[in-house]
Amino acid sequence: MMISASRAITLICSAITYGAAAARVILIEPVEPPTRFEPLHDPADSKPFMPEPDPVCRDWYALGDRFEHSPVLEAWGQLGGDIPASHWTPEQRDIHLAAAQFHNEFADQIEQAARRSDNPVLQDLAILSAQYRRAYAAAMPTYVLDDAYLEGVGADIFSLIWEACQAAEN
Repeated sequence: MMISASRAITLICSAITYGAAAARVILIEPVEPPTRFEPLHDPADSKPFMPEPDPVCRDWYALGDRFEHSPVLEAWGQLGGDIPASHWTPEQRDIHLAAAQFHNEFADQIEQAARRSDNPVLQDLAILSAQYRRAYAAAMPTYVLDDAYLEGVGADIFSLIWEACQAAEN
């Protein structure tokens, strides 16, 4: 869990530093904030944000399976993220644009699952993950290498929640 959280924070900072966040946020719609917020507390008295399994964890596992077994994302993953859109072949462009559609739909499903949870931290993290995925998908037609930070944030926050679900069950 610590690795996913640390990577997500690092990638958020990189998306800001290298301009991907600012360049792409204008391409996505704002979303409603979480329905509740966790009250501020002393960081020295921190506790896990998911001490017990959340009913949404079942949905989270199903989403993870859908992501992992998607033929669209398998083809996309084989391309790698080291070629900007300006250098894609027509076949590569088709694969990337199909992946962008998948990421948008996946982001919607993440947000829908999150809003079914009563856990305000899970909601907040999941909505953040969904928005970074949407920004990545919106970037796809004009993808530059720094846009990869956006996808990384979405993936690492998704993993953080998945790992929290696992930890709460054990």
